[in-house]
Amino acid sequence: MAKLFNMTAFSGSIGEIVGCKGPFGFYIRRKPRKSKKQPTQRQLEWREKMAMAAGFLAPLKEIVYLGFATSYGSHTKTIAMNRAVSMLIQHALEGEYPNFYINPAAVVLSRGALSRLRDLQVGFINRKLRIQWSALLPTFNGFADDRVYILAYNTTERTVVVEMIERRAGVMEVDLRTESAGSELLVYVCVSTYDGKKFSNSQYLGRFEV
Repeated sequence: MAKLFNMTAFSGSIGEIVGCKGPFGFYIRRKPRKSKKQPTQRQLEWREKMAMAAGFLAPLKEIVYLGFATSYGSHTKTIAMNRAVSMLIQHALEGEYPNFYINPAAVVLSRGALSRLRDLQVGFINRKLRIQWSALLPTFNGFADDRVYILAYNTTERTVVVEMIERRAGVMEVDLRTESAGSELLVYVCVSTYDGKKFSNSQYLGRFEV
């Protein structure tokens, strides 16, 4: 259905014509037609890569929006997700078509110059995740009230548990007893300033089974 703005401008489709409102006014274009050509091997490979990367990051989109937008001075969610997808394809997607797989240790969820956590130690006992790090302030670009985000990504159920604490705490425990037995969890940590305007590069802490 098209929406008429005046006698010369409309938004929507009429037959084979589409009306659009852009930053510089209204314009019209022809509806794109599906190609009858069979996709090439390269196109099939690229589509598979895009689908895998976007699918993996979808449950993590909220941290991606923060961790990629702020580091590039942009708050556009689409741009942030596109950057994360591109980086995953370049650095974390391995194997040969059609047997691609994602290396979780190479996945990046946030980017930035803020200091990462140091001297990390991770334990998983009685379905509780215990993470320790040095509470001493880094020599530069790190603050006691920085926010530490712990993300436990349940790849079996495609859900994410997120907990937050200040850098100065030096330790955090995440209760995962509500996760279904047998689920696989990928654990990441990201650090931001208290106002969320700066982020660190994310860190991968390992794979655990509940």
